[in-house]
Amino acid sequence: MGKKDKIVEEKKLNNATSRVGLNFNVRRTADWIRTFLKTKLKLEEIGLRNAQSALTAIDEITAIKLIKMTKMMLKKDETTGLYTITDKTIIDAMRCNLDTPVFYEYALKKYDEKQNYNENIKIDINTLTKFIESHAFEDGNSEIQLTSECINFIMYMILQTRIAIIEQTFYFIGYAKRVSVDDRAILYACDAIFNPTTELGKDYHMKIEEVRKILSNLTKKKKEEEKKENGEDEEEEDNDDIDDVDEEENEKENEEEDEEKDDDDKKKKKNKKIKKTKKDDDEKEDEKEDEKEDEKEDEKEDEKEDEKEDEKEDVKKKKGKKHE
Repeated sequence: MGKKDKIVEEKKLNNATSRVGLNFNVRRTADWIRTFLKTKLKLEEIGLRNAQSALTAIDEITAIKLIKMTKMMLKKDETTGLYTITDKTIIDAMRCNLDTPVFYEYALKKYDEKQNYNENIKIDINTLTKFIESHAFEDGNSEIQLTSECINFIMYMILQTRIAIIEQTFYFIGYAKRVSVDDRAILYACDAIFNPTTELGKDYHMKIEEVRKILSNLTKKKKEEEKKENGEDEEEEDNDDIDDVDEEENEKENEEEDEEKDDDDKKKKKNKKIKKTKKDDDEKEDEKEDEKEDEKEDEKEDEKEDEKEDEKEDVKKKKGKKHE
């Protein structure tokens, strides 16, 4: 396989993928997360807030690290002059590497070479191959040969890593009583499994943070545009925030005073708590609906961006034909 350019395409990267600087299809990752939460963890009403982007970043690092680690352990084939990488050479490299995490050792025990793991995660094989060729080494690939067994094993490791992280995230959002999985939850789930002080854990952490920073900047830009459209004043918003803090402090003082009152006041307080619980439940439902609406809006925006790109390409093609 010859040296390739740094641009990797799955026919054409959709907006959800390209805007965060990734190569694997972010939308397919989102579909996988929803399916896994629904079928394996029996969760129907969990929303996604950039979790798919963070998990896709992990997928890409997994592929790169496995190939880099294996190449270091190999010698060139005397006939082809290439480093031939198979599932077995990766497994040998993982077992010989002292820094291989315990999770990887556990995952190796469940690997079945006869199973096609791409059916589970739906990553485009050509995209994965081209991505490895152009990103695994600084000067691009001019020396490695990836077998179909190699690609299938990488798919398997990506799948196992996804499952471990989403299951860990499930406990985090359960503890926090959240109704959505976000990129921050994915980050900390990854840190819990892959120690960020190790080389692999550090690479995972840095890549997720890189994607999170891009997403944060996109969110800020979107809010600024909305403020300009609505003619909102930032100073007024700051004053509202201060008022909210004052209100919360006053509520705390009132609660302390209520505790010193007689039994009748305590009964009133219990009634307030019951009302507050009811209010919290209502707020949770509202939050759930808001998150669903945000998700739909993000998907619509991505589709619009993709349509614009398609229209531009059509215009270019028409102009090219006219010149001919």
